[in-house]
Amino acid sequence: MRKPELKFAIIATDSVIFTILNEKLKILLVPVNIPPYFHDMQGLPGGLIAPDETAEDSVFRHIRNKTGLDIGYIEQLSTFSAINRDPRGRVVSVAYTACLSEEQATKSILKDGAVWVDVRSLPKLAYDHNEIVNKALENLRAKIWHTKFVQSLLPSKFTLHEIQSVFDVILGVGSDKRNFRTKVFNLDILKKVPGKKMKGAHRPAELYSFKASKVL
Repeated sequence: MRKPELKFAIIATDSVIFTILNEKLKILLVPVNIPPYFHDMQGLPGGLIAPDETAEDSVFRHIRNKTGLDIGYIEQLSTFSAINRDPRGRVVSVAYTACLSEEQATKSILKDGAVWVDVRSLPKLAYDHNEIVNKALENLRAKIWHTKFVQSLLPSKFTLHEIQSVFDVILGVGSDKRNFRTKVFNLDILKKVPGKKMKGAHRPAELYSFKASKVL
């Protein structure tokens, strides 16, 4: 009896890495040049999973090799398995999301043409990466109060103005200062820490940090 032939899709990973620079939400893109399919385009850091590594290992490897960044925290976003998402063959991608603070992003030395791009002015990306970015942005906005992402976007100590600015940039709206602070304090997620921060001619602002590893 003839044994059935099994054919499998190739598995890859892609990463949407967010940061906030100059009060604008940005993601990290890398050059994509794969003739004849993609020429002088950009895409998300990613690639195939090697036989001897997990999906998480693959994410960290591709980010490090293609951007020069060492990411400390990632969350799995979703699986993208459209039949023709890769013109070279059947490839399923497991996508992840990560966030960096402005300090980390500005101090990091990017490699091989990696660049931060405003999410509001993204070009047409390679593969289905625009779809992946849209999903990641939707997820970030929906879970901003419930994940470690907001902590990754802030320094270890921050002012109330700084945390409100992060939420406003991600949600794309300006929140009322009093209402925002009332909500934050009612959630009991922050603790005051020693020290104050000066900004221009304003009076020094109190510093805070998160009480737990997750916001809620």
